[in-house]
Parts: sequence; structure tokens; C-alpha cells
Amino acid sequence: MLNKVVDGILLVDKEEGLTSHGVVSLVKRVLGGSRAPKVGHAGTLDPFATGLLVVMAGQATKLSPYLTGENKTYRAVMKLGEATDTLDRTGRIVKRMDGPFPAPGEITDVLKRFTGALEQTPPMYSAVKHHGVRAYRLARKGIEVPLRKRCVKVFVLELLEYDPPFATLEVHCTSGTYIRTLAADIGEALGTAAHLTALRRLSVGTFDVTDAVASIELRGGSGCREMIAGSMTAPADALHRMASIEVSPELAARIRRGYRPSMAEVGAGNEKSIPTEDGLVKVVAGRELIAVCRVTAAGGSMPEDLIIERVFLSV
Repeated sequence: MLNKVVDGILLVDKEEGLTSHGVVSLVKRVLGGSRAPKVGHAGTLDPFATGLLVVMAGQATKLSPYLTGENKTYRAVMKLGEATDTLDRTGRIVKRMDGPFPAPGEITDVLKRFTGALEQTPPMYSAVKHHGVRAYRLARKGIEVPLRKRCVKVFVLELLEYDPPFATLEVHCTSGTYIRTLAADIGEALGTAAHLTALRRLSVGTFDVTDAVASIELRGGSGCREMIAGSMTAPADALHRMASIEVSPELAARIRRGYRPSMAEVGAGNEKSIPTEDGLVKVVAGRELIAVCRVTAAGGSMPEDLIIERVFLSV
């Protein structure tokens, strides 16, 4: 019964001050502590931030490569006139700028320059590695190193509220975007300084924080495990945007034992589900996720090859 409860995706609304690892530990404790299956998350959140954390348990941890790259939406509050060494309110103030605050129209105009494809330098206080060492470990020792820029994309950047010196923004962006860096860069473009005072993740792909369990509820009593069981999303449902190939229970069992089927074996009856271009598909038997496969196509009506990337065992 335990495996049935923990094999899936749990959406958690992380509280302020709790680390992403702390959320994972809470879930693991509820699901059996040292006897619990593997638990992980699909994209970290800074301790001062709140909002959606996608937690994976059991066989669902194998979904990590397909969930961590999803686009994300945030609500961010930045304070103008001050910069900190961490680019958020947990850091030490390193710059203060006096003078009148920009008008709302000035901010709106600058935000347009940060919409679209951008190059970002990760903050020194981040988990990015430099020669195998986390940047934040070096930063705590006062060591600054050049971090490689990354390409990100901001789809929506909107000013929601403005009560100087605080500006509230909504950001819809690709995975890997540093909102702290975005706030600091916006402050600089406005001719002042800025840092984040609050950050809340609202969505990850199609997952929304309104459907999440509050992290404080994971500290509950005997009913906590049942609450998690009722809130889990099955692995197959978590990949609902991925094309689906239905196979027989017999073929599903063979795949789980290591068999690698040909395209012809899985293609019969699934022609409309298989992409005619290179891409990913999920193999299911009923409501059970059996595997995630990559198909290779030559532009014809049927792909040429099927490569199994992940196999999901029966629970």
C-alpha cells in the first residue's frame, strides 16, 4: 500500500524560510522516513521565496528531466534604491542610491527591454558550479569568480503595483532564469539600484500553486499521509502534454523486463499519436506509465526508430 501512496507528483506551496531540501525531507518523513522511497524536487526555490515546488516520489523521480525545464511564472517584489551582495533581502547592503524614484511609466518602458531573449550572469550567491564548487560557497569566503552567462527568455514582464520604493512584477520566463539578477539589472537600467524583497513562484509548466498543499500541512499528524495520497498526480498524468502510445499489458510487462520494442510493434493502432518529427512520447498501459521514449523521424508518415529513455516499474 505504501508504494501506491508515494508513486507520483505532489505540488507543495513552500513557506518562507524553508529550503527546497527541507520540503523534500518533510515529505520523506511523512512517507516512512528511512523506509520511504526516493523523493526529489523539479527545480529549487531560494529559502526566502515562497510558492510552488514540484515534489516527485517513487518512480516519479525519473520524470525529473522532463519537468525541470518547464517554463515558470513568478510574482516578485523589488526594492529600488538599494543593492545587496545576494541580490535579495537576505544579503548585506552594498550600494545605496539617493534621488527621486522613477515614475511608473519609466519602469514600464524599461521592462520592455527585458522581455524576450536575454543573457544573464548568475548571482555569486547561487548553486551554479565553478570548477566543481558551488558559487555560494566561494562567495561566503569572499572569493569572486567569473560565472558563465546563460541565455534565458522572458515571455511576460508586467508591473502589477508600484508604491515607491517597492515595485511588484509578474514574470513568465524559461527555466533557469534568475529573478534576482533580473531585478538587479532592471534597477541598473533605471539608473538606480534594486534587490528582491519577496519572490513567489506561481506556476511550473501547467502546474499551478493554487492546486498545491501548504508545506505547513506536511507537519501534521496521522492524517498527513492520507492527505498526500489524495493530492498526488500519477506519473502518466504529469506528462499530459506528451504524445501517448498505448500498448498491451503483455508488451508493457516485457518492456519493464528490459525488452526494446521496434517502432512497428508499438505503432499499430497508435499512428495518430506518434509525432512525425523527432520528439518524446510516453508509453502507457491503461493509466500506468511504462516508459518515456524518443522517436526519430525522417519526415515521413511514420518515425523510423524508437529509443527508450526511461522505464517505470510497476508499483
